[in-house]
Order: sequence, then structure tokens, then C-alpha cells
Amino acid sequence: MKQAKLMLFAPLLIGASLPAPKTPDVIDYGAPISYEDGVQLGEELVKSGLLDPDTAKFKWPYVFVPFTERLPLSKRTTGFATCFSYNAKNAYGGYVGYEQYRIVIRDGKVIDLQKVSDLRFVPDICKELIEKFGMMPEAAGADSTVVGGEAPIH
Repeated sequence: MKQAKLMLFAPLLIGASLPAPKTPDVIDYGAPISYEDGVQLGEELVKSGLLDPDTAKFKWPYVFVPFTERLPLSKRTTGFATCFSYNAKNAYGGYVGYEQYRIVIRDGKVIDLQKVSDLRFVPDICKELIEKFGMMPEAAGADSTVVGGEAPIH
């Protein structure tokens, strides 16, 4: 009889000693940014490094999405990201062609701007932003403000 009671309560005792399942870490992406404000910050930064900023032409096809990444031997980058392209005239007066960039903004400041072709660890970051982080065309968004605050790590 004692053995039967022990066998009945054994699963409860074992279950009580197991650790609770781990809940996902919560990440603070910083203050949300509107699409328009993000575009303005990005264009101002790009134009500040051009010889002829008035010739810059931009394409901003996607909304900003909460984004986090940690590359080997570096600290985590967390903020709101999107991909865009721009074209501008070079020193010879000719347009060089559209090149794609990824931008990350946190608390109203650009914290990362990378040419997509230069990203060794994630060469197709824009595809990853679409598939993993839910980046969609700007026109498809219900409103132009990203949802900010805290969200689970992807």
C-alpha cells in the first residue's frame, strides 16, 4: 500500500523539482518612430555625406520594424529597422545607380546604417527583415507609426 501511494505521488515530486519553462527575454527597442520621421532622419544622414546632396533620389518601400541583432564579437544592436535605396550623382556628375541600405534607429537617432552588400554575416538582411521581423511595404501598413516598446526576442 505504501509503495502504491509512493508511485502515485512520485510524478508530482519529480515535476515539482523541474525548473519552470524559460519565458522569452523582453527587449526594449527604444521609443517608437513614425515612418515619416525615420525617412527624414535617414535622408538627412545620407545627404550629409554626399558631394551634391540635392541630386539624391530615395526609395523607402518598407515600414520600420522592431529589430535586434548580435553579431560575433560585437554588442547587440536594437532599435527599429528598414531597408531603403538611394541614388546620387558622383564627382563626375553621373548617377551611380540605386544601392540598398539597412538603417536602424533607436530613440530618434540613427545607430546603424549599412550598405546591404557590405553585410558579411547577413548578406540578404532585407529578406530577413521581411521574413523574420515582419517588415512589409509601407503602403500596406495600417498607420505610419511603428509599434514600439517591449517585444520578445526573435
